[in-house]
Amino acid sequence: MKKMFAVLCAFVFLVITNQTYAAEHPQKVLVNGDVLNVREYPSAKAKVVGKLKKGQVTYIHSRRPGGWAEIRHNNKRAFVALAYLKVADSYMPNIHKKYTYVIDGEKISNSYVKKYGGWDMWKTNEGYEYLRKEDLNGLYLGYPYSEYYTDIHYPIEIGKWWEIGTEGNGKAYVNSVSKTVKTLAGTFKNCVEVIDDEGNRTYYAKNVGVVKFTDSYGNAYSQLAKISNR
Repeated sequence: MKKMFAVLCAFVFLVITNQTYAAEHPQKVLVNGDVLNVREYPSAKAKVVGKLKKGQVTYIHSRRPGGWAEIRHNNKRAFVALAYLKVADSYMPNIHKKYTYVIDGEKISNSYVKKYGGWDMWKTNEGYEYLRKEDLNGLYLGYPYSEYYTDIHYPIEIGKWWEIGTEGNGKAYVNSVSKTVKTLAGTFKNCVEVIDDEGNRTYYAKNVGVVKFTDSYGNAYSQLAKISNR
């Protein structure tokens, strides 16, 4: 009986361990510093057990107080500073490109202007200014001297809802990360599909940003028509 109980406990432990690991949703990131120390514990005084080079890929398994990220190094738990990491799969538009959209039948071009307090400022051909930013927590849209909104919450998890804004602007969730989207500018694969609580759908392509927006009836209100060099 004792042996059977021990086996049962071991089985339960393995199931729980596997479920915990599967629920972690490790976030793929890149090293953004020249050399990043990998430490045994989440402390600047902890022993250095390795180093990561700029551009190297790693995965955040959890975040710890004090700005530390738990990773896996040589198949062991280790820690690095969050400040020297950036998202690996970016959905920010390229500042060296100009993006032209057809919005409600009208062509609107968008070009990068300058840095604005940690944000990228963009401007349309009609003089409308707006802001873009991306960090380890999400992709954001904002306006000078005004509010901002979370377009995509990071790490991306299918089915997880988030608050779009801070003033009761509704909620949204990622429905898919593998959508193929046809636009006037071409076909984009592996797009992220975000659905808000009103049924509107926005599609994002890597290193491009928004490529299409459809309303709850499936009508394409906005879509990318052209990408050109500035």
